Amino acid sequence: MRIVHEHHIYTHLDPAEERKLDQVIAALNAIKADVAILKERTATMLPQLDELAAKVAANTSAVNSAVEILTTLKARLDADIAESDLNTEDQARFQALSDELGANSQKLADAVVANTPAA
Repeated sequence: MRIVHEHHIYTHLDPAEERKLDQVIAALNAIKADVAILKERTATMLPQLDELAAKVAANTSAVNSAVEILTTLKARLDADIAESDLNTEDQARFQALSDELGANSQKLADAVVANTPAA
């Protein structure tokens, strides 16, 4: 023969405490729903983020290439000016062109630095 003895304990909350507990549960359920929405949105955004990152990398590469081309072009122009037999007026015109190339190259390089996120 087996005797089973069970005890049940019931606690009753004050109605004000019960309302507070209900509010906490409701807030937690709202947070849970918000987290589910965020997870869904993040899953949708990740492929778009990868695509955007690839476009930014390609753009950065193109801009860096443009800076390199302008810098090289300016260096060649400066070397040609130094070795030329141009009169003073023509030499000044070529030097102004070289200076403009340098300024534009620097503006572009500065823009790249300003818009490149820190690692």
